Amino acid sequence: AEVVAQDEASGLALLAPKAPLAPTAFAALSTASPRAGSEVSVAGYSYGERQPGATLTFGSFDAAEGMGGEAGFARIIAPVMAGDVGGPVLDNTGAVVGVLLPTPTTGKVPPPGMALAADAASLGTFLQGAGLTAATSTATAAATPDALNAGALGMTVLVSCWAE
Repeated sequence: AEVVAQDEASGLALLAPKAPLAPTAFAALSTASPRAGSEVSVAGYSYGERQPGATLTFGSFDAAEGMGGEAGFARIIAPVMAGDVGGPVLDNTGAVVGVLLPTPTTGKVPPPGMALAADAASLGTFLQGAGLTAATSTATAAATPDALNAGALGMTVLVSCWAE
């Protein structure tokens, strides 16, 4: 994959695959932040290449801000791992409410069990700046566990990085 856009402030990067991909699902961004305590899930590869596909890690939405109250971020409570970074954070309808970010190592570091995500609004702005328009979700009903899993699996791919 090739990095085609990057935003240091939000921690987001847009990758273009070298070979065409045919995802079975695509992300639709939520137009609102979940309420504090709402269930969320993160799709990712917790154990990297040892997994045949993405898995969901469940948790709850904590707040629509960073550790210091910064806009553009979301805090979630979930037992995520390094392999989940870059994966979508989904609400109970399957809409993307954010993208999981790496745990900061300086400044205001989240406590154990808490993670940060770039929120859907900042993700949409980032994509627009790269010349793309993100789909927005119109779903209002909770997705079944099977539908949530299928959607997450269909939009999440493993990205491995090697130094050249």
